[in-house]
Amino acid sequence: MSMTIIDHGPSITETQLHSMLTGDLKGATKLEGWDAFKNFFIKLLNHLPGMSLVDKEDQLREIYDKIYGAGKTAQSVDDPGSIETTWNALENLFQLMDGDKSRQMTLAINYASSHNESSHSSHMQNADLIKLTLTIDAHQIPDIACSNTPLNTGILASIVSTYMIDHVDSEGKTHAGTFQLNPEVLEANGNRVAFDSVAKLANQHSISVVKELNLCHEFLHTNMYNNTEFDKQLEQVYQCQQLVANLQALRSPPDTPVTANDKCIDNALDKLNQRRDKQQSLFEKINHTFVNAVVEKWSEKLEQVALQPLNKTEINTEMSYLEAALPGTQTLFSETDRKRIADVRPQLRLAHMMADLQARIKDSSEFPVELFLSIRDIMVQEDNGPLSVALDNCWEQIKQQHLFSTGSYSVTADAQQPTNKVIRQREIMEQIENRLNHYESGNKFAIKEDIERLTTLNSNLNLCLKRDNFQDRINALAKKGDELIDIGEKCKLVKDDIDKAVYHPQMAAALAELEARASQLSEGTAKEHVMAALKTAKADLEVSKKQDTVFTQARELLANIRKPDAWEDALTQLSNGPSELIKLPASPRAEAVTTHFKEDLGTALNLLQSRIADCPEDNQEARLYRKQMEKDYTTLRDTIRTLKLDKNDALEVQLSKIKHDNGFKDSSIFSKFK
Repeated sequence: MSMTIIDHGPSITETQLHSMLTGDLKGATKLEGWDAFKNFFIKLLNHLPGMSLVDKEDQLREIYDKIYGAGKTAQSVDDPGSIETTWNALENLFQLMDGDKSRQMTLAINYASSHNESSHSSHMQNADLIKLTLTIDAHQIPDIACSNTPLNTGILASIVSTYMIDHVDSEGKTHAGTFQLNPEVLEANGNRVAFDSVAKLANQHSISVVKELNLCHEFLHTNMYNNTEFDKQLEQVYQCQQLVANLQALRSPPDTPVTANDKCIDNALDKLNQRRDKQQSLFEKINHTFVNAVVEKWSEKLEQVALQPLNKTEINTEMSYLEAALPGTQTLFSETDRKRIADVRPQLRLAHMMADLQARIKDSSEFPVELFLSIRDIMVQEDNGPLSVALDNCWEQIKQQHLFSTGSYSVTADAQQPTNKVIRQREIMEQIENRLNHYESGNKFAIKEDIERLTTLNSNLNLCLKRDNFQDRINALAKKGDELIDIGEKCKLVKDDIDKAVYHPQMAAALAELEARASQLSEGTAKEHVMAALKTAKADLEVSKKQDTVFTQARELLANIRKPDAWEDALTQLSNGPSELIKLPASPRAEAVTTHFKEDLGTALNLLQSRIADCPEDNQEARLYRKQMEKDYTTLRDTIRTLKLDKNDALEVQLSKIKHDNGFKDSSIFSKFK
């Protein structure tokens, strides 16, 4: 039941009546429900110029719904809210109120269980709720319930340390867990107050750290994958790398004092590095077992080819699985296993050719001469690998199994085997010479597999000057190829940085160094490809630099607003921002630039509010000054509306507040479609 005060004043609940009769002052003055909340704050907001009753109610309803949830009378413990969302709503409420009321406001923080009404801050570890009690002008608004999570606790700690101090009562005493706004971070805005931009930036940074540390905490408590799903292994590796990069970006520069956040970041980085090492060890162990299993499986199948013909589909499946492992070989496998995978893949291709030979001999009346001779030649030149012995045995079994068909070719092959070692040495020399001439005369680059094959062939020669000469030429060819590969890979890394990060002069320096190295390469198609890639990367970097200049200049101008024309130039740069944002492809870099740009717009709105508050007293000057301020407001409004933000976005809320506080018109074409 509820009762109403006779002169049509605000309604009171049965609980409030009971509190009044029992002398419970706090209970009697505790606001209950939307109507009580609205009526109380409407009274506090009567002083606001240029704002209708409907506008006041709309803003209060929006704030109330964010704090307690739309359609609810108070925050339900079954659906506790987010500290960040709640605080943003409370901040809007503080900035609507009279400055003295905001300064006197107190915030009490308690920890509670959703199953028990009583709570004590000392029991916070066992509580599942954070309860906020806000007292304004001797009235309490309904308790606000938020989940007692590490993220909410961290964000709340940041808010308290940045914006608040311990509350001192009329007797000069402080009470644990009760706070009031810190006057040193407040700036006057007419007869109201707002948080200064330095404090807001500090809180934003601190909350970013809290969020990243929370992601780190969740990642560290996620079990490591213990199977051979390489994509999931890589996902955990990349997730760890991304967390490390994000935390390092949030840390203070090396030459600045170490902050409390820096210490937390360093601690998290240590744990991430430990996790990375454990992951590396686990994945290498799991994948070592996998490589062993592949070698054992195919050794057995190749040895038993006489009893069970090779299956091409099965070999293809195995090759595809190994192909899937390739992106992670450098990260997920030990050096030994990386080499074994590299050796097994061509050996499985050879096994596939043998399976094809078996099938074609069986299904065709005509003997596949070319395939037989191709396999025979490969077997002669085949390097040692995990399946070499099994492949040799498999090949012999196939020849024995089809002796009638392969006999004449086998006899010919056997006849061609040199009985004289000198003849064999000469054949190898000719083979090496022809291959080296192919690369040297055509000024071509050799891939790693060709270098390894040439090295193996050369090692089969007896010690002689020719062998030494060959090795020198092979080494030179390898060095040229390694340089090309290294330049290409580093160019790709810089290109990735351009796509992901904000412009930095080090990117240009890295490309210049790579270009100087590439210019020393021998002329040819491969060099042309590398130079073209570097040229593309430089062009992309120049575009990135130009785009980022718009945003970096705006931030620099806003930070030095006292310089002549800095404010006007900053507005010009900000108005150019949306057209540059549209040009950015979807990427982490685009997201980072957009976030920075929105922060700069928020800073500009704060500065605009300060400039409006500095209006001259002379009527004529004041009229011209306010006209210019409205023009500046229009510039910022149109820039923000171009971003097509949600109406509940902080920038839109701030725009609306400036408009209503100062009676500015909103005739922008954008507003007609909001």
